[in-house]
Amino acid sequence: MHGIKTLISALLTWGIVAPWDPESRPYLAVAIAVLMVNASTVYQSVRKAAQNVVVRVAGLVLALATARLLGPTVGAVTVMAVIAVLAGPRRTTDDRLQVASIAVIALAATATDPLNNLLSPVLHTIIGAAAGIAVNALVLPPLYLNESDSSVRDLARSMGTLLHEMGAGLTRRQLASMAHTWLHQARNLDKRLKRAEEQVQQADESLRWNTRRVAHTRRKDMTYTDADAFRVLRGVSIQVRGIARTLADSAHDGHTDHHLGQQFLDRYAETLHPID
Repeated sequence: MHGIKTLISALLTWGIVAPWDPESRPYLAVAIAVLMVNASTVYQSVRKAAQNVVVRVAGLVLALATARLLGPTVGAVTVMAVIAVLAGPRRTTDDRLQVASIAVIALAATATDPLNNLLSPVLHTIIGAAAGIAVNALVLPPLYLNESDSSVRDLARSMGTLLHEMGAGLTRRQLASMAHTWLHQARNLDKRLKRAEEQVQQADESLRWNTRRVAHTRRKDMTYTDADAFRVLRGVSIQVRGIARTLADSAHDGHTDHHLGQQFLDRYAETLHPID
């Protein structure tokens, strides 16, 4: 499906730009369209498109302003680089470097055709971004609900299994031999917790501006979402790690008065063992 969407966006962009600008080759527009259509979510494709357009416009404006004041000279290149790198503290380093690079390229273009050579890349970027976003949004836009469900269920299953194993181990009087193993497994839950959080966030983001959301009855009828389940499981994971930590401390603490009594452990085993 990614290949089909990429092909559609490339052909659509070429078909739009080539007749409108026959003297140039719309490679930039096609490249932007392919980048947008392969974004992980529709929201990400819109975000990347806006970022690309803003960066290019900023570079062109900087080049035009500098060329008007200093002309296409070494001094103009130095001024543009300093302004692009130091100005705009809210921009990331990559954005500022892109602005500087585009400004230098645009400054070179002003020597031949200031208007066409500067405006054409911006228009190609806008057309390519629009085509890529349209294809990504209309042709089976990506959803990650199944991945989110799977990761949340995997997290719940892992915690339930660990609680069951701790209960069964306490019933068999295996606290001393298994306590550290249980603690290690409880700490490993953090990896599944992080993966589940990432999957839930991606699923929520994939629903933003997604045309498939309207037709997706699964979300329409549910009142308890993966995000709600994850928040509950995150709290449960803290309790599971606490139980494992307490059992490990009790098993290996040198002070006998700090150990949990066997009667308490038997009752605790009855509490944990039925959990499946």
